[in-house]
Amino acid sequence: MQLDRFVNTVQRDLLAALPEDSAAAEHAERLAAALDSSLRLALISALAAAADELSADLAPGTVSLQLSGNEPRLVAQGLDADAPAAAPAAEPATPAWGAFPAAGPAGSAAEDGDTARFNLRVPEGLKSQAESLAAEAGQSLNSWLVKAVGFAVAAADVAATGTEDALRQAASSTRAGARQRVTGWMN
Repeated sequence: MQLDRFVNTVQRDLLAALPEDSAAAEHAERLAAALDSSLRLALISALAAAADELSADLAPGTVSLQLSGNEPRLVAQGLDADAPAAAPAAEPATPAWGAFPAAGPAGSAAEDGDTARFNLRVPEGLKSQAESLAAEAGQSLNSWLVKAVGFAVAAADVAATGTEDALRQAASSTRAGARQRVTGWMN
């Protein structure tokens, strides 16, 4: 990607803001030349941030920023549009998916306090259903999804071990914690 056109546009705009024959125009011309490397670095930083955001959205594919000389290049990897879709896995026995208790399954990774972020893309109809169930339970969609995943993991454990202890433990211990919901803004 050629950065020259972007850098030149900023430099031209800076010079156009002042009358040509003024002393300020001379200062602006020197300033425009001095800004060249700073503008390039800022553009490369913006491209790197964009590559990171795209990688998060395109998982498992990635977008990386590579430099060829002084020119950056965005490179996409692991994005095979022609690859066949994976066959759906057999579904394990699952609990009823109504309103989940206020807390997640006991002894699960949900209780360890660490959080991870990822993007989840679902059909609009499924999202609407999940939002309705979360609202019925008096929970945020995110909290409801955490609980749904926790119960799905417990159900998978039931399917793998043949015992319902994990589900029983999850259901009994989740009733102990009253609703905990935090709302607000964070900077």
